[in-house]
Amino acid sequence: MEDDYNININLYYSYNDKNQLIGITGNNPSSSNPVNIVLSYDEQDRLVHVQNSEISSWTYTYNDNNQLDKQLETMVNADGSTRERYYKSIYNSAGDLAETRLYLMRNNVEEQGPSYKYTYTDGQVSRLEVLQPTGEMYKDYTFSYDDKKAPLAGLPLYAVPRFVVSDFPGQHLMTQNFSTFTLLNEKGQRTNMSCFAATYSYNEAGYPTESTRTYDNGYVEHTVYTYITK
Repeated sequence: MEDDYNININLYYSYNDKNQLIGITGNNPSSSNPVNIVLSYDEQDRLVHVQNSEISSWTYTYNDNNQLDKQLETMVNADGSTRERYYKSIYNSAGDLAETRLYLMRNNVEEQGPSYKYTYTDGQVSRLEVLQPTGEMYKDYTFSYDDKKAPLAGLPLYAVPRFVVSDFPGQHLMTQNFSTFTLLNEKGQRTNMSCFAATYSYNEAGYPTESTRTYDNGYVEHTVYTYITK
């Protein structure tokens, strides 16, 4: 690549006595504010709240089958008022998440946004289709995985510094590490800034100690993972 440059991001993770992730701190080169994410759990050890920043938080609720039902984001506007949107989960007869629908509030009126439809291979999400309310394809993701353990199973984006506050409603389904990640736009074209292939080094327990993602546009993302033995 011409005009090479490096961005260094350091994230630090804290856990409670149950070994549940409760905090992520670090630097964020794309923002004047540092990363300071706080996670909370209920008495059933389910994730119920994530405070991403002073202006964005997520609340999670569950159905009678203990499945994730709703993901509500509350955002604070510059004038102090708030706005909301949420994802609603739809499950098939086998109990697998089949679809997530996004709902937006516009002028106090609820509108349906895109829907996310899931395809599984060997128990992992292998395809995620993002459809407009009209049914037209908006984005088309395909994934493949390694056969090892993810650093933060069910919260993979929180383990990748560049995407730590990204919006990806089905990430709680992903328990292994991406080997390939492909995103096609509405015209069926690869999105060079998003498509990558990944390689890993692992420790004896099967967790990655290093990963290298090489993107279609030539960008290379190298991540080092450090673990604490308890």
